[in-house]
Parts: sequence; structure tokens; C-alpha cells
Amino acid sequence: MSEQKSKFVIWSAVIFVMLFILSFLISIQFESIVSSPSRGFLGLNLNFFLNLVVLLTLLSFVYTFSIGTWESKWHLAYIPLSIALGMFAIVAPYNLLAGIIVLFTACVLIFSDTYNSTKMKENLITFDPILIMKTSIRNILLIFSLLAAVIAMINTKGRSENAFANQITTMAETQIDSILSNKDFQTYINNLTLGMGNSLNLGPVEKNIIEKNMPLTDLQDKVNQNSSDPNQNTAQEEQLAFPKEEIKAVALATLNKYIKPYSQLLFIAFSAVLFGFVQTSGTAAYIIYAMLARPFIKLLLALGIFKEQTKTVEQKTIILP
Repeated sequence: MSEQKSKFVIWSAVIFVMLFILSFLISIQFESIVSSPSRGFLGLNLNFFLNLVVLLTLLSFVYTFSIGTWESKWHLAYIPLSIALGMFAIVAPYNLLAGIIVLFTACVLIFSDTYNSTKMKENLITFDPILIMKTSIRNILLIFSLLAAVIAMINTKGRSENAFANQITTMAETQIDSILSNKDFQTYINNLTLGMGNSLNLGPVEKNIIEKNMPLTDLQDKVNQNSSDPNQNTAQEEQLAFPKEEIKAVALATLNKYIKPYSQLLFIAFSAVLFGFVQTSGTAAYIIYAMLARPFIKLLLALGIFKEQTKTVEQKTIILP
């Protein structure tokens, strides 16, 4: 094996491993968000955004770094396969068929983009990483956005029907605690409770809590007492008739009841939101890449990792006869 060919093999192997690791790490970011019922929408925060931007930017630069091996043509095989295998490793444990589809689709799309970039490189008179790579990198980032939505759909379909609704109620729980701690609300809920008697059409959960803490027959006595003694002790007004935890349970149960019929739509909504979030991260990563790609290539040339090669070519064009 010639020295040049050995160098191509070593560089190709290194880049294959790096692309696989980055693809796997990006994919596992998606999996970590959608696999935990306690995170969901709550996981789409600044920290997650920055992690994605860093990983997607690194993948873009490693992809560009592979250009040194493009003379061998092996890059048309190992680049698509390395990225697609990283995706497959995350999707396959949830659904093997979906994993195979993702593997095949990603390979075909990335192969097509890499091939087009290769032809662009061959046709340009002066090497420019932005012109050569921009379409490929943008499409690869789009593929990761689609992957995030696929992982969200596959993962959430394996959950119970209430799992996603519980994520929404978890988000509301802090606000409910804050409301229950408000003294004005405490006074309001006591007055409302004392005034409702048997006239309201209560649900079984609410009736159970009321009967457990204060039978409805006793409520009328308190209503009468409240009417006859308007100057009752303020401390008694501010003390809730029912424990906070039980009021919160009713509020969360009611919220869950309204959300439950739309849980499947929540799966789709979360997938769409995650797609948009990753796409935004990809856009930020590409902007960073576009600003640093040319200095990056110049640095590699200065370090002697790459070298410039001049070729004499014949250019064909079309003119009027």
C-alpha cells in the first residue's frame, strides 16, 4: 500500500469515528428530552439549545475536515454511513424497523449531498469551503431536525395515554402552589366553599374531598353562621377550609381531564416544536460555521495538515456561434 493511500485510510477512519460519535451524541440529546416524562417541553431550554449548537457546529467542521480525503472517493461511502449509524444506534432500540428506515434514508440523502458537493469542488476553479459545503451541511442539519421529530413520535407512542398530559400538569403545579399560598385566594375559596352548599353540580372527586373534610350538611351551618356574624375572626377567614394538597389535587385532576382527550395531539405538537427548536439550533450552528469555515481551512493549511494543489483544467462553456 502506498504512503498516500495509507494516509487516506487513516484519515478516513478517524473522520468516520468522529462523525459517528458526534451523530450519536446529537441523537442522544433528542432521546434524553423525549424519554423522560418529567422533562418534555421543559427540556427545551437554553442549555439544550447551546449543547445542540456546539455539537452541530462541530459536526459541520468535521464534515469539512473530511474534504482532504475526497480524492479517494471513499468519502461517498463512509461519510453517509458514519452519520446514519449514529442515528440508527438511538432509534433502533425503540423500533428496529424505524431504525432501518432512518439508516437507509439518511445514507441516501447524505450520499446525494456529498456527491453534489464533490462535483461542485471539481468544477470550481478556486477552492471555497462555503460554496462547496453549504448545501450539504444545511441538508444534514435538516436531517437531524427530522430525526428529532421521528424520535419524539416513536418514543412517546410507547408511553401511557396520561404520560404527556402529566408533563403539562407538572408545568402547572408550581403556578397552582403559588396561587394556593396567596391570602386573597384563601379567603375567596373559603367564601366560595361556604356559599355553595348543595346547589353546585359537583364531580365525584370534589364531593369526596368536601365530604371528607366537611360534610355538606355542616356547610349550611357555616353559611348561616357566616351570615349572622359578618365580623368573624380574620384568622379563621384566611385558613383554608380544605388542605392545600387536596385543592391542588382537584385542580390537577381537572386539568388532566381536559388534556387527556388531546394527548395524541400533544405528541404531534411536541414533535413539531422539537423539530422547530432543532432547526433553529441548526441555523445558529450554520451561521457560526459560515463565519469560521474559511479561517478554519486557512489554519489547516498553515499547520501543514492540508496543502494546496494546482491543476490545469479545460473549461467548456456555451456561447453564440
